[in-house]
Amino acid sequence: MRAKIQTDTTRREAILTGPHAAATGKSIRAPRHQAAGAGHEEVVRLLVERGARLDWKDVLWRATPADWAKHAGKTEIEEYLRRKVEGEKRE
Repeated sequence: MRAKIQTDTTRREAILTGPHAAATGKSIRAPRHQAAGAGHEEVVRLLVERGARLDWKDVLWRATPADWAKHAGKTEIEEYLRRKVEGEKRE
């Protein structure tokens, strides 16, 4: 169990500190889109906290992370992301 926790922590840190962590560019496989579509809520929240742009669309589908979450049926993540985007617009 401890090894699994360490592996999960290592993966999480790689995502959060890698070159695309809070990527501000457009990408086919941006972590924010992948995490939203896969239902990884903790990773989505951490990426948002680290400043990931939520309004940018990926190159392949021209969809935001919230759109990916919607497509995958991840309603809670979709709603969270849409609230965050609305909050950014107000600021």
